[in-house]
Amino acid sequence: MESEGGYPHPLKESYARHELRAILADLRRLEHELAWVERNNEDQPEDVKLCRLATRKAFAVARIADEIEQAIGAAPEAAEHSDRD
Repeated sequence: MESEGGYPHPLKESYARHELRAILADLRRLEHELAWVERNNEDQPEDVKLCRLATRKAFAVARIADEIEQAIGAAPEAAEHSDRD
């Protein structure tokens, strides 16, 4: 049986928070991929400018992700686990 929004079960939080968490995961992955570019290509002199660009963009993506993470708070599962401790 589907709930509103086409999900097979009710969400533990609002749809907007759920979507922002998915976007946050994508941003964190992008942040790490951009950082990886410099770490794994720094020995290529012709790519120094590209590596620096990737590093700057990794920091920019991290700032966006941090802002979203602060706005939406901890995931419901994380909050449940911290209550048990």
